[in-house]
Amino acid sequence: GINAEYMGTALVHLAKSHGCRCIGYEIRGELLEKARMMSEEAGVSELITYHHSSFLAQDGNLQPALDEATVYFVYLLPEALKILSPLLSARLARPGVRVLSPQFAIPDMQPSFEVEAPSKTGFQRERPRSACTLPWETIPLYMYGSLP
Repeated sequence: GINAEYMGTALVHLAKSHGCRCIGYEIRGELLEKARMMSEEAGVSELITYHHSSFLAQDGNLQPALDEATVYFVYLLPEALKILSPLLSARLARPGVRVLSPQFAIPDMQPSFEVEAPSKTGFQRERPRSACTLPWETIPLYMYGSLP
C-alpha cells in the first residue's frame, strides 16, 4: 500500500466499528509494523491479519487468502490499480462483492459511486506547482459493486 497509516486506520475502523475480519498486505516492513501497532492499541489485533508481502501471488493472481473476501479495500497507486483491475472486475462478478479505493479511481472500471471521505490520517499531499504540503481534509473514495 502507499500509506500504512491510512491502511491501519481504515482496517482498525472496520474491525472496531463493524467487527470485520481484515487482511492487510504491505511490502515495507516499517509501515507494516506501524499498522500492526495501531491494531494492537485499538484492541482489534485478533480481527486483523497483516502480511509482509505483495497482495499478488507469484502466478499473478491475488493471494489465496483473498479468494473469499467480499470487500476489498485497495489503497494503491494508479499503476498498481491498473494491474489489479481485471482481477477485481472478476471478483465483482460474484454477488455481494464490493471494492473501495480511496484517492484513486481504478483504471478501466466504472465506480458505482464516489464520495468525499474525511481524512484524519495526517496524510500529506503536494500542492500543485508548489513545494509545500498540506493535510488533506477529505479524499475521494471510489466504490465499486452493489451495496449490501
